[in-house]
Amino acid sequence: MNLFRFLLCIIFISYFSLGFGVDVKNSKKIIGIYENIILLPDGIKMPAKLDTGADSSSIHGENVKIYEKDGKKYVRFLFIWDKNGIEEELKIEKQLERYAKIKRKGQLTSDRRPVVNLEFCLDGKKYNDEFTIADRDNFNYPLLLGREFLRKYFIIDPDSDYITDANACNQYIKDEK
Repeated sequence: MNLFRFLLCIIFISYFSLGFGVDVKNSKKIIGIYENIILLPDGIKMPAKLDTGADSSSIHGENVKIYEKDGKKYVRFLFIWDKNGIEEELKIEKQLERYAKIKRKGQLTSDRRPVVNLEFCLDGKKYNDEFTIADRDNFNYPLLLGREFLRKYFIIDPDSDYITDANACNQYIKDEK
């Protein structure tokens, strides 16, 4: 009987120590509060803030125009960011996915923002997420990844930044001067 308990104990310990009790494909990677991403398909490398306090992801946009083409609504905007002290800009045109109501701190009313789907690379993997378009000119980071996206794939370490593989998305960079 003692041999049976011993073997059962060994099997039990082996099962969990080898990871059989862990769903490896659904495990989340630990990343920092700031990480570099590559915005696709344009291949633009930039830092992003990973913000678990914000529900949704957001991108800086100026001159936002909504228009209709072939019976569908589209959004055209200028994405402007600072690259090594030089202001860069990119005209982005995407199908309008929906509008989001965003409640800002200290305001009684909500902002209504257009939402577009954008593709980007982070730590060697491509992702798609919905981004609200907002004037982020007064923020340090023109691109923010929010909690709804982050909770699916990552755990954020607020004491760390830029801990993902900096070169893992380099194959997508088109504009590296």
